[in-house]
Amino acid sequence: MESTPPSSQRPSGTVSKRTIILVVAFCVIAIVGTAFYSFYRFAEYGRMRREGIPVGSTLNSAYPDSTRSISALNLPADYRAVPDTARLVDQRGVQFRLGDLRGSVVVVDFFFSRCTGPCPTMNRGMAQLATQFAAEPKVKFLSVTVDPLYDTPARLASYAKLFEADTSRWIFANAGGPQATYDLAATGFAMSAGERQQPDTVATIFHDERYVIVDRHGRIRGYVHVNDPQWKQHTIERVQSLLREE
Repeated sequence: MESTPPSSQRPSGTVSKRTIILVVAFCVIAIVGTAFYSFYRFAEYGRMRREGIPVGSTLNSAYPDSTRSISALNLPADYRAVPDTARLVDQRGVQFRLGDLRGSVVVVDFFFSRCTGPCPTMNRGMAQLATQFAAEPKVKFLSVTVDPLYDTPARLASYAKLFEADTSRWIFANAGGPQATYDLAATGFAMSAGERQQPDTVATIFHDERYVIVDRHGRIRGYVHVNDPQWKQHTIERVQSLLREE
């Protein structure tokens, strides 16, 4: 009569029933989890399309050195309102408030005229958008310098000419001192800007590389990164969607 050897005496390579059950259970959980995640992403994709949010638009991390991004769907449901009372000075030396732009969809970026990095690319993009919406008076553009002590109104006016900007619709602005500018970027637009001090070197200016899209009620409704391969399409679609809103 044969008997089953104790577990301690089983031949090497024999898989226990318990191990098989655990492996099967793990596979089932993985398959079910993947199915639920795929369903969620499909539902979110549909919602983005219904709400006119460009699929693929991203928000950078609040930290300028990070490449992490999150979906535009993570904007708060009631949206962030830009500070209407914030005062800036344009390229003519004329003071205005952000609230003066109410009634228009506004595309905003942060830059500085001495920048040799992303700024020229960003503002060439703004020029393309300005051309795209040249016949739409309810679309405006705002470029705010993050180097306010250097970028005087006269320098901003000269910089605007490099892009053949129609400054009646594309405003180049100075928000005052450096700290006031960094605060406006952070608290007003949820954007990063400031100075990065390295040991034994001159401080370098950094800023966010996204376009901010503000609706006619002064609420932030989207961000598009300049490195998004479809940045232009996404921005145009978002602006057009906001123009259709009451």
